Amino acid sequence: MKAFFFFLSFTDHAIPGQTTVLVIVEGLVKFDGHKAELFSQNFLLTAEGGKVWKVASDCFRFIT
Repeated sequence: MKAFFFFLSFTDHAIPGQTTVLVIVEGLVKFDGHKAELFSQNFLLTAEGGKVWKVASDCFRFIT
């Protein structure tokens, strides 16, 4: 699997009062017995209590 990714950091715009990070990933994935497929995935991480990061939102799509 090959992937390219970058991070965008927000203070509290997406989830008020919590630090959040938007992660955007695009790449190529291949499963056994199938051809390689392009994909895009965006997910929003939020800090809870300063020590734990949780996924607040996740969107995965195959690009055709």
